[in-house]
Amino acid sequence: MARPLSQIRAGWAEFASATAWGLVTSSLSLGAIGGQIIAGRLRSPARPALLIACLAPVMTGEALALGLAAPLPVVALVTAASGTAFGLQVVIFPTAAQTAVQPGVLARVTSIDLLCSEAGQPIGYSIAGSIGQAVGAHTALTVGAVGMLVASTADALLRPLRADITEPPVPRAAA
Repeated sequence: MARPLSQIRAGWAEFASATAWGLVTSSLSLGAIGGQIIAGRLRSPARPALLIACLAPVMTGEALALGLAAPLPVVALVTAASGTAFGLQVVIFPTAAQTAVQPGVLARVTSIDLLCSEAGQPIGYSIAGSIGQAVGAHTALTVGAVGMLVASTADALLRPLRADITEPPVPRAAA
């Protein structure tokens, strides 16, 4: 049975203004810009895949903080950290891909990565509201964030991510 809108909003009293959401959104944007600036100043990491995998759990912070009903300043701070991790990732990932993937298949690999990364979003967006209404927004956010945190942490622990891919790929001899 659907919950009345007043019950859903009760857990978000601190976030009931455009100013609050403006702060959260600005924190994400400022964090992302900061992450991109940091990434631009870094030397190429020895294990970029491992670094990217370690950034992914940090990106779950905003959803987890919102799900746990953290106070607005905490959500803003955690969101800035999530944005910083995202900003780093969006610079390091394409650089690592261009270094590790042979030029002849780079476009194909990039398109497959994008398709796999984005394919579930329409389904997620279409069911998120119903799930949030059925179990509560805080529960939906917390369970989703914990699931992402567990999956991304498990990914960061994979042994192949420790491979050094700083050397450019060796082109194959023409057949």
